[in-house]
Amino acid sequence: MRNNRRYVYLVVALVLAALAFWITQSWLESEVSRATATADAGEKVSSRKILVAAQSVNPGTILTAEHLEWASWPEDASTEAYFEQGKASLESVAGSVARNALFRGEPIAADAIARPGEGSVMSAVLRPGYRAVTLDVSASTGVAGFVSPGDRVDLILSRVLEGAGNAKRVTSDTVLRDVRVVGVDQKVAKPDGEVIAPQTATIEVTPAQAEQVVAASELGKLTLALRSVARGEADDATADASPSWLVGGGTGEQSASAPRSRSVSRPAPAAVEVVRGISSSVEGSSR
Repeated sequence: MRNNRRYVYLVVALVLAALAFWITQSWLESEVSRATATADAGEKVSSRKILVAAQSVNPGTILTAEHLEWASWPEDASTEAYFEQGKASLESVAGSVARNALFRGEPIAADAIARPGEGSVMSAVLRPGYRAVTLDVSASTGVAGFVSPGDRVDLILSRVLEGAGNAKRVTSDTVLRDVRVVGVDQKVAKPDGEVIAPQTATIEVTPAQAEQVVAASELGKLTLALRSVARGEADDATADASPSWLVGGGTGEQSASAPRSRSVSRPAPAAVEVVRGISSSVEGSSR
């Protein structure tokens, strides 16, 4: 009788153990399935990417590859206003100009940038209150093609002045200092590959400086002087309100047509006594 009870208890224990194992197995399988579904959903989000700002940029900044990166975008969100990976490339957006300030991680909308070839690119490059002035340059006046958009330059005026007796002299004056180049020919981004000597250069100036550049271009030859990227030079970026070169004559000099008058102090002539026969006279005077 006792043995029969033992067998019954053993069978019940085995059934309970099998039931517990089945319940545990079912729970584990459901958890694995849920985790797998979550992972699949995450993969679907990360597989769709749009272009975002890799760093904060100011309005008028020429975007480079360092300013851009791809970021995940939800599957159910629209990408119509943005640049989606596979439909647009990073290289096709590089070289564009930010119309507005962009913050790090912000999706880049198509209407937030001015792309190369669009007529509004230059106006997007200029800072508020500034103007764009274009100069004719050559290999010698344009630093042999080493000037690129974003560089800083000085603007130097050189000319030949005629003086008395057909005498000629060459003068040079720095018209503007530390101005930004915003375009070379019709490019607002640094060209890749071979260096080509430009034919025009566009600089960013204030309205008053624009008037000076136009006046200087009528007086002689304008040359660009490339400045170092190090910002350690402490000189004024704006020319004088009444620069000497507007009236002619080089830095710190007067015009050849208006020669400098100098007051020279000379010693008084000595008194001389002249004797003629029995008469004498004194010529000259002493001071």
